[in-house]
Amino acid sequence: MEEDTESEGCTDVELLKEVIHVRPYEAPHGEVRKRWTEVTEHLQRLHGVGITVNATRKRFDDLMTAFHADSMAALRASGTDEEYEEREQLLQDIHDLVDAASIQKQTDKEEKAKQNERRETNGEKIRDAAMSTMKRKSLEVVEVDGCEDAPPSKRQSRGSSQRVGEAGVVVASLVEMVAKANEVKAEEVRAQHENNMLAQKKLELDEKRYELDKAEREARFALERREREAQLEFLQGTLEVLKSLVTKN
Repeated sequence: MEEDTESEGCTDVELLKEVIHVRPYEAPHGEVRKRWTEVTEHLQRLHGVGITVNATRKRFDDLMTAFHADSMAALRASGTDEEYEEREQLLQDIHDLVDAASIQKQTDKEEKAKQNERRETNGEKIRDAAMSTMKRKSLEVVEVDGCEDAPPSKRQSRGSSQRVGEAGVVVASLVEMVAKANEVKAEEVRAQHENNMLAQKKLELDEKRYELDKAEREARFALERREREAQLEFLQGTLEVLKSLVTKN
C-alpha cells in the first residue's frame, strides 16, 4: 500500500475520498476495524488485493501526521500539482470532520452522563415519594385501629381491618409510584427531544461552516493555480522573445 501510494499520487486521493465517504473516525467502539476494512476493499477493487487494512490505515496516519506537522512536501508524490493540491484539500476536509466528530462524541458523552444523573435523581425521588406515602397510610391505619372509643365490633375486627389497611397502603403506594414514574419519563422524553433539536441545529451549522470553509479553500487553490499558470505563460513568452532575439542576431 505504501509503495503503491508513494508511486501513484492519485492513490492517496482515492484513499482520502473513501475515508471521507466511510468516516472510520466516527465509528463507535468496536466498529473502527470494520470501517477501515470497507476503505481497503474499495482500494483493492481499484488497485488489486495486495493492499492490506494495516497498510491502508498506516498510510492515512502518515498523511495526517505530515499534514499536522506542515511537512506535506516530504510526502509529495510524482503526481501533478493539481493532484497534490487536491490531496492537501482532502486532508484539510478530514481534519475538520475529525474535529467535528470529536466534539460531537464529547457532547454525546456529557449528555449521557447527565441523563444517568437525572435518572438516578428521579429514582431517588420516586423511592422517597413511595416511602412517604406508605408511612402516611400506615399512620392513618394505626390511628383508626388504635382508637379506644371505637365500638366493640370495630375493636374485634382490628386484625382484619389492619390487613385491609396494609393492602390499601401498598396499592396506593404503587399507584403513586407509577404516576411519578410516568411524570419522570415524560420529563426525560421532553429533555431528549430538546437535546435532539439542539444537536440537529448544531449539525446543520457545522455542515454550513464546513461547506463555506471548503468553498473558500477551493477558491484559494484555484486562484493559486491561475497565478502559477500566468507565471508559466509569462516565462514561456519571455523565452520565445529571447529565442527570437538570438535568431535575429
